[in-house]
Amino acid sequence: MHGTDAPLPATVTRVNVDDLAEEAPVRLPGSTDPLAATDVPLRPEAGEGPRVSARFQASGVGSEESLASVSAPRSIGPVLVRGGGPQWERVGEAVHAYLALPLDQLSGAQREAAAQRLLERWVVTRTVDARVLHETGEAWSRFLAEEFPGAQQLTEQPITWWNEEDQVMEGWIDTLLRLPSGEIVLVDHKSYPGDDPVGHVRRHYLGQMATYSRALAAAGRAPDRILMHLPLRGEVIEIELAAHAR
Repeated sequence: MHGTDAPLPATVTRVNVDDLAEEAPVRLPGSTDPLAATDVPLRPEAGEGPRVSARFQASGVGSEESLASVSAPRSIGPVLVRGGGPQWERVGEAVHAYLALPLDQLSGAQREAAAQRLLERWVVTRTVDARVLHETGEAWSRFLAEEFPGAQQLTEQPITWWNEEDQVMEGWIDTLLRLPSGEIVLVDHKSYPGDDPVGHVRRHYLGQMATYSRALAAAGRAPDRILMHLPLRGEVIEIELAAHAR
């Protein structure tokens, strides 16, 4: 008992490991309990070939020039930024969020307040000012009114697609334009500020746009046109997918 001098019962066994080493090993009997079986899968053999992930993002799909032809840039507004800088993706987030707003339904004061709030939200007020976001929106609205009058603008559209390898792609399409004729225009905004827009699109985005196009086609609404909008350069680039990439 604890706190007393009474001895505790115990059995001490001495084992000579040298004697054990000379004995033949004995296999333990197999378990008949199905619950004792492991549910951990065996390691795949090295010769089974590469394995694909269950999920992927369209932006991570490789870009190859054979996927599409890329048009020369079309100017729709002034060049607002050149060169970019560190953590430029934050500027891109602010631009995307601003262009997703129903700008035509907001007053000038509301658009200015929204631009400032988004720059503060993404901590880029020292990188660009609210005027940049405001002018990207003005140029984009003018382009839509002239090129696609009466189009319905659907922004930040969620999309999910299962491909032929049973992989799941989930993401967001920046903008879908639904024209009065029933045609669909797929638009992606890119905050690229450099001097080689066509090369940049070819190197980085053709796989992404082909994936979006195939996902929309699987849903029965294949895009009739695909546009890459470069708001900070004030340009639009059209992408025409090859037959095998649609």
